[in-house]
Amino acid sequence: MNTKQRILNAALTLLNEEGETAISAVDIANALEISPGNLYYHFKGKEEIIPALYDDFEEEMQIILQSGHKDMRSIEDQWIFAYIVLEEIWDFRFFYRNLDSILDRYPVLAPKFKRLLNAKRKAIRTNLNNLIRLDYLHIDQVLLNTLVEQNLLCFTYWLNLQEIEKRDIPAQTAIHQSVFQIMTLSVPYMGEAGFNALQGMQALLEKNLAPK
Repeated sequence: MNTKQRILNAALTLLNEEGETAISAVDIANALEISPGNLYYHFKGKEEIIPALYDDFEEEMQIILQSGHKDMRSIEDQWIFAYIVLEEIWDFRFFYRNLDSILDRYPVLAPKFKRLLNAKRKAIRTNLNNLIRLDYLHIDQVLLNTLVEQNLLCFTYWLNLQEIEKRDIPAQTAIHQSVFQIMTLSVPYMGEAGFNALQGMQALLEKNLAPK
């Protein structure tokens, strides 16, 4: 692994553990046991490291959003897709935990994040339309638009609630619980099948949270 990638990996670990405001470029250099000059040869401080990390994140997320939602025919398929999306966000959680302040301090990221939001919105709508096509979901256009936005809010701000309440729980538990919350948003629009769908979601939650 080259030095540039080592810097990004170390920065991501520190930023996730301590938060963006608590970490400096010197901290990252110290964690790698390299000189600040060596780090600055590759990145001119956090102002270049943060956008580089975001680009890596967006590239991976776009791949997930563009391919992961295809041909989902079961509750478990939807669960897996939502889990993968939230897991990717968890891997770059420093960004989402301080979303507004980071976008303010790194304005170059604002249009990129807006582009990612639109990609999330499109993937969510595609998934919900697929459920309508398969006759799982019964909803008019106005409520569908609202449901898309509710899903988008949960996918985007779920970590803020974790942070505000200082929930000290394992990552997998936090992700599965959030997947459950997102998926249950659709239950009221499933008609008579909603009760069975909710039971299936509860079963999946219990299965995924059960001790291994």
